Amino acid sequence: KWCGSSSEAAPQSGLPTPLALRTASELHTMKQVCTLLAISACHSVSERPISKVLHLLEDMKKQLEAEAKKDEETYHNLACWCDTNDKAKTEAIKVANSRITDLVAATQENAAYAAELEVEIKQHYKEVDQGKMALGEARANRERSADEWYGTEKDLVQSIAALKNAIQLLSKQNGGSALLHISKMVKFVVDRRTTPLAGLSDQQHASLTQFLQQPASAGSYNSQSGEIFGILTSMLEEMEKDLEEGRSKESKDGEDYQDLKSTKSAENDAGKTAIATKKQELARTQEKLENAKEDLDDTRAA
Repeated sequence: KWCGSSSEAAPQSGLPTPLALRTASELHTMKQVCTLLAISACHSVSERPISKVLHLLEDMKKQLEAEAKKDEETYHNLACWCDTNDKAKTEAIKVANSRITDLVAATQENAAYAAELEVEIKQHYKEVDQGKMALGEARANRERSADEWYGTEKDLVQSIAALKNAIQLLSKQNGGSALLHISKMVKFVVDRRTTPLAGLSDQQHASLTQFLQQPASAGSYNSQSGEIFGILTSMLEEMEKDLEEGRSKESKDGEDYQDLKSTKSAENDAGKTAIATKKQELARTQEKLENAKEDLDDTRAA
């Protein structure tokens, strides 16, 4: 780009000055003048009048002045171009250094963020796996507990039914085949693992054992029927209480499991969503990191 004017002082740029250019041109012109004067001296005045020489000298002067002005303008333009080019280079270096600083910061920032995302993704994977394991353990415990309660509930229902029948018969009959039937039903109840015998006193245990061991041919049970009736009634009440409490606990355990299942499932879904989201963010961050590194290398090489 050309700038400046011929009248302005040119900066020091190592170029030859207008005065030096003009002096060289004038020496060349003076040589031409001397040559013409020598030629003119060889002819008569009538062939080459002095006015013609003067006109020639005047034309040469104008030419010299025009060339000098052109040389000065050329010098100023060249000097201005050199000065402008130096400023442009200085500014370009300043911009490049600033960009390098920004790119280094961007590279470090993206690298740190990518490392942070990788750690978070690993943690989410770990939490999802732990959630699956916890849910699996909870499901196994629930199934085992439900199976155990199913067997317990079945025993209690059968024992309660047998005790009710025994108590009903005992309240009506005290001997013979009825007592034998009562003894069998009570023995069935006692043999069940759910029978609450721990709450009986030693005397009650002894009376119940004697009742079960005596054969039907022993005759009347009047001396024991009242005590046995009380023992069986107490056992019935205890079993009915255990059945009610067991069913209530089983229902609550089922509800607790469903709540845990819902919570863990929601946590696992949230973890999977977080993994997918952060994987996308990691891909974008790694792309930014690679672009920043490439720009940094290009800027440093420029």
